[in-house]
Amino acid sequence: MKGKSEFKLSYMAQVVLYLLVVIHWLLPFTPVNQHPEPHIKIAALGIGAIFLMFAQLSYSRPRQSFAGGLIFLLILYIVSAVTGASPITEGLVVKLLFAALLLVDFLDTGKASEKNSRGEQSFPQRLITEQHRRA
Repeated sequence: MKGKSEFKLSYMAQVVLYLLVVIHWLLPFTPVNQHPEPHIKIAALGIGAIFLMFAQLSYSRPRQSFAGGLIFLLILYIVSAVTGASPITEGLVVKLLFAALLLVDFLDTGKASEKNSRGEQSFPQRLITEQHRRA
């Protein structure tokens, strides 16, 4: 059961990163959050690309990816609040949910790496190790 919960949390944090990509690549071009200034659209595309980088990195280095995504997200929240582009209370529930999911998965992947450093293996790793011993 533990393997499933670890996978589920990783999956949720990866979904958050991909949602942030979609939000930053699509919303500036829709009537919902339209920005006529081209520099805002260009910045949104760049921000989406950075979140895409973190999402892709999450397959090989999940802990670093989630930490980097969380730090970048918090910096983005602060900068947009200070500049007045997006008040901190605008979409507060979604902002807190995204940050919380990234934080929880960052902490959870840390626990998994501690178990591996102590020699504890997940079920698939134990199965592979046993098969290698038999061969």
